[in-house]
Amino acid sequence: MKNRLYRSLADSFRLDFYLPESPLINPPAVTYAADANLAAVMALPTPPQAVLMDVTDALTVLAPDGSAVGTLDDCLRALNRRAYPILRFTSAEAGAAIAAYADANCLGDLTLCVPYADRALLPAVRAALPLSRGMLDCRGMTLPDGQLTPVGQCQAHDATMLLMDRLPSRAALRSLQKRFIQVWIDADPTDALFAGACGIITREPAALYALIARLPARSTVRPTPLYAHKGLHITEEFPENSIKAAVGAGMRGYDAAEIDITLTKDEVAIVQHDPTTKKLFDRDLTVTESIFAELSTLRRKGFPEDSLDRFDDLMVAMKAYRETPVLIELKTPAASFGTEELIAQMADLLARPDVQQYCTCIMGVKPPYLAYVHKHLPRLPLSHCVGKLGDPPTDTDGLNLMIYRFAEETKGANAGYNPDHPSISASFARIAHLRGITVFPWGWAFKPWETECAPLSAAFAAGYDGLTTDWVTKFADFPVDLIPTLPSRIPAGLPVAPTGKLLSRTGEKKDAYGLTIIPLSGDVTVRDDGLFTGSGRVKVALTYRGILPDGEPLCLCSEPATVEFA
Repeated sequence: MKNRLYRSLADSFRLDFYLPESPLINPPAVTYAADANLAAVMALPTPPQAVLMDVTDALTVLAPDGSAVGTLDDCLRALNRRAYPILRFTSAEAGAAIAAYADANCLGDLTLCVPYADRALLPAVRAALPLSRGMLDCRGMTLPDGQLTPVGQCQAHDATMLLMDRLPSRAALRSLQKRFIQVWIDADPTDALFAGACGIITREPAALYALIARLPARSTVRPTPLYAHKGLHITEEFPENSIKAAVGAGMRGYDAAEIDITLTKDEVAIVQHDPTTKKLFDRDLTVTESIFAELSTLRRKGFPEDSLDRFDDLMVAMKAYRETPVLIELKTPAASFGTEELIAQMADLLARPDVQQYCTCIMGVKPPYLAYVHKHLPRLPLSHCVGKLGDPPTDTDGLNLMIYRFAEETKGANAGYNPDHPSISASFARIAHLRGITVFPWGWAFKPWETECAPLSAAFAAGYDGLTTDWVTKFADFPVDLIPTLPSRIPAGLPVAPTGKLLSRTGEKKDAYGLTIIPLSGDVTVRDDGLFTGSGRVKVALTYRGILPDGEPLCLCSEPATVEFA
C-alpha cells in the first residue's frame, strides 16, 4: 500500500510551481488536460502550472478522448508537486469519492470543477474540503445574457472560476474579472492569452511559455482595475465616503467604488468609516450611540450642504453605473454590535430592483463571519481585508504558506484577498491566481503623493486584480485597451506604420503613436523602419508603451490581428 499523498493539509500547499521570468504582467495559469502523456509533460523543463483531470466514481482519470489515463493517485503523484490539481467530476458519487480520497491523503490545495449544468454538485464537496476552490465548466454552452447570472451562480455554488471554450470579448471578460470571477479558456491559446484569460488549457505548455516570452518587458493585456477608495474624493471635488463620491467614480469610469458602512444606534445603515464623526463633520458624535435623526443634522467639513448618507440611498444612486460595482466594507465590530443586522439589511436591499446589484462585501474583523455572510448572501462575492503583515516572502515556500493561512482564515467562504499593498508581491498574486484567488490590495492617502508615487505605481504594474486607493486619479490616463488598425492584406515588403486607438476608462478613443508590431505566428519580419514582411496569413499584436506616474514604462498589448501577405 502506498504512503498517503501528503503528511498534512499544510504540506499539500507546498507546491514548487514552474514560474519563469515573464515579460507579461499577470500571466495566465498554463494548464494541461491530463492524458497518457501526463508523466512526460510533467518531466519537461517547462511543465504546466496546473493540470485538469476528469475523475470517475472509481477515481480513474480519463483523457479528453475518454480513454483511461490511470488512477487519481498515480496522476497526482505524476504531478510531483510541480502543478496545481483541478479535479473535474460529474456525479455525486465521484464527488464523494474525491472528498474521501482528499481527506485520507491530506489534500487540501486543489480546485473542484463541475459542469455548469451540474453546479448543484459542488457545494457539498467543497463543504467537505473547505480549503479547496471551485470552478464551473461552461464548455459547450453559451452563458446567459448579462454578467449578474454567471457571477451569482458562481458564488452561490461555491465557485470562483469559469472554464469556457468560447472566447468572450475583452470587455466581457474584464467585467467578470472585476466582479471576482476568474475566466479560464479552453480555446486558441494565442487569442485566449491576448484576451486576458486567467488560465489557458493547452496541449503544448512550452509553446505558450515561448509565446509569452515574445512580448516586451512589463507588458499587460489587462491593466489593473482601479477601485476608488471611499469613493472619488482625493480631488476634493466630492466628499469622502458619500453618494457623490461613489457616483463620481462611476461617472469617471473607475472599476469600482469602495465605501464603508456601519449602523447607527437605531440601526440605520450609513456610509461612514470611523466610529466617531470627528474627522469629517462639524461635531464629534459616536455613531453607535447616536440615532440617525441626530447624525443627519451634522454638516461635512468643506461641504456644508452635505451630511451623512444612508447606505440604501447610495445603492439606488449607483444603479446607473453598472460597470462600477460597489465594494462594501463592514466597519461594525463583529464581536459586539450589528453584523447580523447589517447583513439582513443588505439581503433585503439586494432583493430590490432599483439598486446596484453588483457589489462585494469586505470584512476585516473576525474572518469566520465571512462564512456567515456567504450563508445569508450566497450570490455576493466576498473578500478578506487585512492590515500590514510585514514584507512579503521572496521564496516559494513562504508564498505558499501565505496562501495556506489565507485559506484557513476564510474557510466556508469564497473570499478574495484585500491586504495592505506592501504586504504582498506580484509573485504572491501569480500563485494565488493558480488557485482562483482574487488579489486586490489597498493603499490610502495618509502619506503625500510624492511619498506614495513609486510604491503605488509598482502596485499598479504588479498585475493585481484591482488596486483600491485614494489616488485613482493618478492612473486614470493609462488606457484600458489598444485597438489595432492594420490592413488585412499587405503586399510583401511594403513599409507599414502600425496605427491604433487607445481606449480610456470613460470610453473615449484617441490616436496611438509609437506602436510596435509583435509577430505571433508564421514567417514574419518586422524592422524598426516599419518594413513588415512575411508569407501567408499571420497573427500579430501591437503594443503601446505608456509611462506610469513614477516614470516607469508599462506596455499595453492589443488583441491579435490577422494579416495576409499578397
